[in-house]
Amino acid sequence: MKKFICFIITASFLGLPAGADGGIRIKNPYGAVDFESFNAYKSNLHTHTSESDGVLDPGGVVNLYSGKNYAVLAFADHDVCGPGGNWGNMQPESTWPWTDWIEKEASVINTRDGIQTSAFFPGLGQAGVLAVRANELSEYHHTGSYFNDLGYMFNPSIDENIYFLDIEDSGGLGMFFHPGRYDYPLSWYNVFFDSYRETIFGIEVYNQGDRYPGDRAFWDAVNREREYDDLVWGFSNDDMHTTEHLFRNYNTHFLLELTEEKLRENFKSGALTFSYEPGGSGDALAPSLKSIFVDETNITLSASGYDVIYWYDDGTDIIHQGPSIDVKEVNGRFVRAVLENKSGRTYTQPFGIDFERDQLLKNPYFEHGTGHASYMDPEAVEFDDWVFWGGGWWSESGNGDPFAYKGSYMIKRWEAGTGMFQDFSALPGQTYNLSLQALDSAQEPMNGYSSLVLCVEWFNYEDEMIGSKIEVDSLSGGGVYDVWINLSGTASAPQGVSYGRFLIITEEKEENLWEGAVFYDNASVSVR
Repeated sequence: MKKFICFIITASFLGLPAGADGGIRIKNPYGAVDFESFNAYKSNLHTHTSESDGVLDPGGVVNLYSGKNYAVLAFADHDVCGPGGNWGNMQPESTWPWTDWIEKEASVINTRDGIQTSAFFPGLGQAGVLAVRANELSEYHHTGSYFNDLGYMFNPSIDENIYFLDIEDSGGLGMFFHPGRYDYPLSWYNVFFDSYRETIFGIEVYNQGDRYPGDRAFWDAVNREREYDDLVWGFSNDDMHTTEHLFRNYNTHFLLELTEEKLRENFKSGALTFSYEPGGSGDALAPSLKSIFVDETNITLSASGYDVIYWYDDGTDIIHQGPSIDVKEVNGRFVRAVLENKSGRTYTQPFGIDFERDQLLKNPYFEHGTGHASYMDPEAVEFDDWVFWGGGWWSESGNGDPFAYKGSYMIKRWEAGTGMFQDFSALPGQTYNLSLQALDSAQEPMNGYSSLVLCVEWFNYEDEMIGSKIEVDSLSGGGVYDVWINLSGTASAPQGVSYGRFLIITEEKEENLWEGAVFYDNASVSVR
């Protein structure tokens, strides 16, 4: 017998570690949903037809999905593939309008700047079907482009930046398809999510059944590099080309009404679940989310049809099994739930979690001191509360350099053997979170021999170092440029400790081979 239960995540203000102020912030993607008045609508957002490399004509595809009560459907035919799978006969036009292939009429047709973006067909399915105009931009990283008529011929001057610039200009929205097909690093994706945050709403983590099993872990890794309140949403799509691909993947959107406006809001807010059902019944047999309640310290979910629930942290590790989990035990930026039964799995979007912990460093944003760029003599460069040495200075936001991560200033270094540190009080056995934001500039890129290293050292009451220097994290040259990277880790203070030393140094793998410059900002030490 299937279970119906409320899951409660508790995060009490009592019992937080010393050094924490007791506050917990939870980012709830379902916060705007009134489950009593909203309805659940099933979607497939990646569907192919005989207008590109699918085997079924568009009318047949509409009948199959609407017959299984899908309420949102998008034909994402390849823009560089013509009818019958002819990749040499490019057809950049989207598969639109549906009325070219079905006899039903739309009651609402939405437009933007004279271009049709969606249409509602009340005579399809139980609740009607919202047809979303779309295309799969396929010359580079395959990308779902929605609510527009974009498509391209093969052109070497086109890249993903052009995709998203044009989607943005068209007023459309975009999604990365099947990242497991490519070998781009997660930082590459986060460049786009940061640059086009109002345009790119998600990433496929299930595609055509489960072709790329590593995509859930990759999704978690992308979000692990993001702020707790700025996470990327996951989706599950059939990527249907043949009847064998039908109904295994679907998303469930919680909407007050089935309109383009509400669906757009839903894409951005993440108020949806996604499911994988290997048998492809079309009847949505995977577990169903029924409601969520979140207050200052608790998340409560109600669901039906599940056999077991697992909780995953940002390392894609199962950290708990069962109906409840204590948020303050979560070590990471988010937690997400997976509900399972014999038919399939249903996933919530991640709930961002942030502990308001006391900052143990002073002047952590490097805003106070005399380290302005006009001071060419390193001995004249000083930062309040920090010990500073080597070639480096204050770099002001703009002024030809990147913008500071926090405040108006950041530190710029251009050679190996430089550093700065600040001491903080520590207790034996206590674990500390250490972090720093770092950036490698494309204007003055570091080479592969150059790196910025975040370290910690421990000292006793006699100011004697305990053990050796511990490397917490590092940024090496030759990677991604002009993106703030979060260097972070934890370290436990040893017995006999009096204080710790938060240490930022530049190193080179071989002598005299350093090149370029590195920027850093927003240092932090807190009790875990």
